[in-house]
Amino acid sequence: MDIKKISRTIATAALFGAALYVIVYLLAINSDGFKFIEQKIMNSQLVKEQVGIIKKIRPSLLGPYDQKSVGEDEWVSMKITITGISKAIELDVKAKKTAGVWVLETAKQGSQSLNLN
Repeated sequence: MDIKKISRTIATAALFGAALYVIVYLLAINSDGFKFIEQKIMNSQLVKEQVGIIKKIRPSLLGPYDQKSVGEDEWVSMKITITGISKAIELDVKAKKTAGVWVLETAKQGSQSLNLN
């Protein structure tokens, strides 16, 4: 193999990886699970006390994202970045949908569990 073929192969793989990453990010941000989690965060007084007025809630760009479905049940876990007027925080969250109803299973900031209700 010559250098040009290797370079093209590496560039193609990098572009494919970047495109795949963008697709997964867009799927995450448009998922029902994220929308449920986003609403829980927006309504959480505890989060508002930490960040001030919430400006943006997004899945973390480099954070983990996992979504599973079995029949009508669904599980989602992701790292969420919350940006407020005073600071930004990251939460690791897990939610579950059973019988059409979403429930927040866990929300953690580092190793500390938070109650977003």
